[in-house]
Amino acid sequence: MKKLKKHALDFSRTLKYFQENLDNTNILSSKLLEFANFEEGSFFTLLPDNANTNKIYEFEHGGILKQHHTLQVQISEKTSSSQIPTIRDEVAEFILEETTKHRLQCIFDDTLRSPADKFKAEILQLFEIFYDEEIYYFIKPKQASTNQIKECLKASNSFWHSLCILTHADINIASKTLTCEDIKDICTKSDLIILGAYDSEGYIFWESRKGL
Repeated sequence: MKKLKKHALDFSRTLKYFQENLDNTNILSSKLLEFANFEEGSFFTLLPDNANTNKIYEFEHGGILKQHHTLQVQISEKTSSSQIPTIRDEVAEFILEETTKHRLQCIFDDTLRSPADKFKAEILQLFEIFYDEEIYYFIKPKQASTNQIKECLKASNSFWHSLCILTHADINIASKTLTCEDIKDICTKSDLIILGAYDSEGYIFWESRKGL
């Protein structure tokens, strides 16, 4: 596991990325822009010691992590792809710590799948919850484990977007259906917001000054 260091980020520059990334994505992202008061918190990122911090504000581009053990995979005679370095394992540990320490609910979005998708991993089906044709994963603190959180982070990742919210909203998920009021409650009571960045290599965090 890599040891991660916290880097404070300029509020205005980071808020602009948040707004652009969340705009017109799904109902949770839209309501987060509408109801979350970002002024009541601060932005930061978590990076290993050998990260290229000269690129710390290049949120839409990769290359911030050192390319360790890059794996070349031949797809055809002309094209190949390489394994993207990531800190997903370390961020999953961080989320678990914050979730259990502060007894927060954890919700992830998934822009790649729908409720009709039959090929979701079994572990994801345990936590899936729906709003119309949108799918989310909701983990309560007593249910949380590093592996579950890591799988939800992976499912949420779509290169251009990934969202996880830690909230003290008390949501009844027995029906597996989110209402507009549920989503508003999640957003207004957000304690930590985690948004994918750096072309899936890392994440940007917003932390409430009131919640944690």
